[in-house]
Amino acid sequence: MSCSRDTDHRDGDAARQAGRDAYKGVQDLKHDAKQAARQLHDAGNQFRQGWDEAKHDNENKPRPHR
Repeated sequence: MSCSRDTDHRDGDAARQAGRDAYKGVQDLKHDAKQAARQLHDAGNQFRQGWDEAKHDNENKPRPHR
């Protein structure tokens, strides 16, 4: 009997540690995903700004006469 309790205790400790490791992994993943979302948002803003600048430059460019 005492051997099976010992095994159960070790299995429980291993499962508990696996749960802790999984939780930390998910928290790290959530942090990285939020950071990536911010970077994508910033890149989208930069893209839009470049688009608007090019559009403005094109509108102010003299057109050739035909």
